[in-house]
Amino acid sequence: MFLNYVLISDFPFRPNIKIDDKVGADEQAEISITITKFKSLSSWIGSGGNWYDVSIDTTNNWNIDKNNVFGNDDCCDPVAKEYNGIIHLVWLNWNSIEYTRTDDFGNSFIPNKVIAQGFLDHPWMAVKKDTIAIIFTSYNVSNIITVACSFDGGNTWTLVNITNGAVPIITTDRQKFWAIFWDYDPSGIGIVVSSSTNCLNWSTPQKVAVMDAVIGPNPYPQGIHADAFAGRVLNAYMHTRTGSRNDWRVYISRYNLIEWDSFMVSPNSDNSIYYMPAITFDPYGNAHLFYFYRITNKKWALYHSYSSDFGNNWSNPIRVSDTTFEFVDENECGGVDNVDYYCWPGHYIEAYADSQNVYVAWSDNRTGYFHVYSTYAKISQIVKTYESKEISKLFLNNKKIIYLADGTENISVKIYKIDGSLIFQKNTRTTKGHNIIYELKKPEVLIVKINEKTYKIGGY
Repeated sequence: MFLNYVLISDFPFRPNIKIDDKVGADEQAEISITITKFKSLSSWIGSGGNWYDVSIDTTNNWNIDKNNVFGNDDCCDPVAKEYNGIIHLVWLNWNSIEYTRTDDFGNSFIPNKVIAQGFLDHPWMAVKKDTIAIIFTSYNVSNIITVACSFDGGNTWTLVNITNGAVPIITTDRQKFWAIFWDYDPSGIGIVVSSSTNCLNWSTPQKVAVMDAVIGPNPYPQGIHADAFAGRVLNAYMHTRTGSRNDWRVYISRYNLIEWDSFMVSPNSDNSIYYMPAITFDPYGNAHLFYFYRITNKKWALYHSYSSDFGNNWSNPIRVSDTTFEFVDENECGGVDNVDYYCWPGHYIEAYADSQNVYVAWSDNRTGYFHVYSTYAKISQIVKTYESKEISKLFLNNKKIIYLADGTENISVKIYKIDGSLIFQKNTRTTKGHNIIYELKKPEVLIVKINEKTYKIGGY
């Protein structure tokens, strides 16, 4: 499942920058980050409730922590999302879900809007054109997955219930919203998906994967994180095959335009311990996966791997954190219901990509306490053209896709647009050397499948 990628550097991610200004035991966790025009906004929960910070130089430096938007002791779960230069914020304020936005990158915010009140949990947000969708769990009657929709920039909201569930997230491929959440059953925690084109009408929920139920008690990570691109969805989640909390792996549940499938992703090795994955697409369709990885007992680091073919293959891992840390080991947590920060560093890593860079923010305890860090890498440095022997057989020359054959062979050729639509298909017999299999008529990126090998090629 893995190809050999050649990377320009063994350590392309920049030195880690501490975002929060807190010191000592002022623990910080539950991270969100978003980017616009090389300016960044990160929000997190820590001492005194939610905070946010702004960087105006591609996250190389961060300003002074602020919480004037949220107020004091406002609780949890901040999420920041950007669209067309506007940054939207949503968070849990103990007994309410609240929202605001900034049009001038944190200099001013609209008055806070209360989206819903009661026994609520875990808001998440996605923005599709003029529609803002905020998903959360309502425990007012039972565990109901609710979506709040706004079509006027967050001024008014319409609430829609989907079904029973918990710990929801939401993402969009700019065509559909995709809601992903837990649904408990006797065999474990089912990962359930529902989609909508307009935020108001949702498809029948579909169970697409199972997580071991041991993930459920505190201290639990969120365990699921998703992003979508060109009609495809990749949902990274935690699962243990043995039922042990010391046996976490990263799995992917994927919508491949036709159906859902699931598979384990193990860049560091099949026997490694992974924790709390996060995934994001860049504008070119590369999926970036971040995860905590246990090198040895009490020695963890943050790693990155990427896929250019919607999860079929994943690159060799790159370490993102410029140091290791103890992080969390279950045998020192005093039981699975212990929620001390030493055992519970927050719900998620968060990542975001623009046209040039991929960014990540996270919390680790390298100082003995959990604090917030960020870094970034240039996409052009970490995402390289396939360099394996198989890939070198296919190349683009003068608008023509050329297949270099070792000799006579029968091949099946299928060519897809980046949105997954099939535009060309044929079975052919090659001769030794250069075989023209397709000619591009305009600059575009195409997915080419030769027998069972899949390649990404295009442009001229």
